[in-house]
Amino acid sequence: MSDDSICVLGISKRNLLFQPVAQLRQETDFEHRIPKEQWWLKLRPLMKILAKYKASYEVSDSNQLEPMPHRGHEEPAAI
Repeated sequence: MSDDSICVLGISKRNLLFQPVAQLRQETDFEHRIPKEQWWLKLRPLMKILAKYKASYEVSDSNQLEPMPHRGHEEPAAI
């Protein structure tokens, strides 16, 4: 029996996927029981903006939204 013959059925990008356990082992942080790449964390700044959370963001050189430092009791800068 090879490593490719042992699979787990899961969902990835809206599709059912049979994934070899050997591949899953490379993509998982077993100590914390989470995936190593958590794509949804990139959505947190957008969720805060849509929820009208009082935070200001700017686009960095890498085109990522990054929090701006707090400026006291002033209103957040417009995006």
